[in-house]
Amino acid sequence: MLYKKHLNLEDRKDLPLNGPSNYRVSENKVETRAIEINAVRQCNLSCKGCSHCSPTSNSKIYDSKILKDDLIGLSKFLKSEFIRVVGGEPLLHPNIHELLEVIKESNISDKTCLVTNGTLLNKLTIEDLKFIDKIEISLYPISKTLEEKILYMASKLSEYNTKIRILKYSDFRQPITQQATLNKELSKLTYETCQIAHNWRCITVDNGMLYRCPQSMIYSENQDDYSDAIIISSLRTYDELLRFLENNNYLVSCKNCLGSIGKKFKHKQINRIDWVSNLPLTPEEGIDIEYAKELEKSLVYESDCMKRNKLN
Repeated sequence: MLYKKHLNLEDRKDLPLNGPSNYRVSENKVETRAIEINAVRQCNLSCKGCSHCSPTSNSKIYDSKILKDDLIGLSKFLKSEFIRVVGGEPLLHPNIHELLEVIKESNISDKTCLVTNGTLLNKLTIEDLKFIDKIEISLYPISKTLEEKILYMASKLSEYNTKIRILKYSDFRQPITQQATLNKELSKLTYETCQIAHNWRCITVDNGMLYRCPQSMIYSENQDDYSDAIIISSLRTYDELLRFLENNNYLVSCKNCLGSIGKKFKHKQINRIDWVSNLPLTPEEGIDIEYAKELEKSLVYESDCMKRNKLN
């Protein structure tokens, strides 16, 4: 069992903010390491292993007014160390400044982290940086010229007291599949070894809904099935939120997902019209069974596809 039926509040107050254990509770609020906001769904890159399906996503932005309502409603029951503004490519949002300002004013989180592929860093202004505590640049294998441009822009931004972290990816793991599996044990394995949901806790807020991972958000929209989500306005107590986050049953979306245990491959950009056909047909076809067995024994914190660098 990932989550034990557990603990009075006193037992929960010093629990870690991430990792495969129960959630911390303090002052009648659930506490976590990070909440993710998908500023947009579309991206200017087309990575073969994109876990957010951005190469096939239609243009869609998170309206700042809706986000404000979502965060204020959720802040009654949840506190996060970081808000991670992701995508797609978040700097494609037409009013990223307003979005960042809303996040800061919601007080649901102490800090804001912008996660970007770095190609549009020149769009950030000094005024934007006032609402950003950290920038994480996902640096993929690209042309030497573009990489040098990204590193130069990152270096200039680091001069404004914003922490810059460069996460260099050369590999990906297969994220999702074209078809669902009927194998309940495989779905259970995907869920119980999922670092996205249980270690990194990529809790996702989107348009009135709360999800335990971004993949369940994407599945819900594509299938018009929101059984993996909870409506933020329906929450009445932090206990309801805990029951949702600590549910040990695998998600409906796990039938179409490989979580953390897809086969590894070298990163590359591909034609958008070919993106779906490059996915494994089924989870049975896409799973890295040896890696799954390794994660079953002990979930790890670091991605095995990424190297981390700090500019400041």
